[in-house]
Amino acid sequence: MKNGFPSTPVLLLAAALALPAAAVAAANDCGMNAFQVDTSPQHEKRLHDALNLTPQQEGAWQKYVQSLHQQPAGQSGKRADWATLSAPERAQASLDATKRQEEYMTQMVGGMKTFYGTLNPAQQKTFDRFHGGQQSDQR
Repeated sequence: MKNGFPSTPVLLLAAALALPAAAVAAANDCGMNAFQVDTSPQHEKRLHDALNLTPQQEGAWQKYVQSLHQQPAGQSGKRADWATLSAPERAQASLDATKRQEEYMTQMVGGMKTFYGTLNPAQQKTFDRFHGGQQSDQR
């Protein structure tokens, strides 16, 4: 008899499939997925401290942090009132925002690659852990 509720085997299967995703989320200390970067001052300070940067690496660090905080070009901070826009205007505004986000991500990834290239292998492992790697960063 069907009562509208999933059977026990279905619920167990769903729970088993959800566990790996939960483990990945728990391992990623900053709560970000692999395509996001935590730009909070606390995260940056923890990462900076954990990397034990040399004086020669400090300039690259500053450029990297600056690349994280650059506002996408053309973003005024003022949103259009979506209720006043026609459907094509809303679609265009959404497309424009996506393009700005892509430009920002391109700059951010470039800055990250440049900085990452200045790190030694041990520092790279630490950086990887802070950005969705297998272990969470140490608080």
